[in-house]
Amino acid sequence: MESLPLVLYTTLIEVFVGTFAVLILTDFRGELGRGFLSSVGLTALAVAFCARLSLSGIDFGRGQQLYPGIDLGWNGFQDTWLSITLILLVVYNVMVGLGTDKARRISGIAALLACCLTLFAVAMLYRGSYLGGFIAPFSFFLGSAAVGTVLTGMLLGHWYLVTPTLTVAPLARINRLFFYSLLGQAVLVIVNAGPWVSNSLAVSEKWAVFFWLRVLVGIVFPLVLSYATMQTCKLKAHMSSTGFLYVALGGVLAGEIVSRVILFQTYVPL
Repeated sequence: MESLPLVLYTTLIEVFVGTFAVLILTDFRGELGRGFLSSVGLTALAVAFCARLSLSGIDFGRGQQLYPGIDLGWNGFQDTWLSITLILLVVYNVMVGLGTDKARRISGIAALLACCLTLFAVAMLYRGSYLGGFIAPFSFFLGSAAVGTVLTGMLLGHWYLVTPTLTVAPLARINRLFFYSLLGQAVLVIVNAGPWVSNSLAVSEKWAVFFWLRVLVGIVFPLVLSYATMQTCKLKAHMSSTGFLYVALGGVLAGEIVSRVILFQTYVPL
């Protein structure tokens, strides 16, 4: 499938932006140690670097033929901010290891702003003209929120194995954000794939297998697992919570990949 480079690139962007955003927002409560912050921060940096490599291999002239909705006016913007983001992520990780709490948080906010601008540029680049071009950005940000919360939550769940005294509150909060992100995606599917939408027939018939993979594997199944995680968090059953989030991560990633395939083939953002 010729659109796979675009699918890979946009998915990588969603992963590192969402993961880093959840990390920074969670850090403000001061509940997490530097070891965890460094682990997730380096993970975000590694994924961002992979996204940078992926971007360098995309021929946007060819991409415009595959997906006529590309607005190349945003190409330079995404390129610039992705490079700035990489630099700021490096600075953040250095501050985690060597800087004060204040320096770490300031560098984290700066890097988070760059991350959000990068994701915004990508969302605008691929927004197309579907429903006026206003819906696709919501799809990217909700997807980033879902992937970021479940990945950070899963990593945090593993951290309880080495830090058993850590309060369950941050994991419970992250899981709630994950649950709400999935609900937002469910609403987006209803809005974009209902019978009142012109392209819905192409999605529900020609791309029916992909559509139901997106809905059942990428949204419904993770919703069930997120609800189960809520219950295990109340019981402080961290191993069970981690297991649920581990499985949910696979479903969400599969759902996001399928969602981008549908976007680049039908122009419908799910």
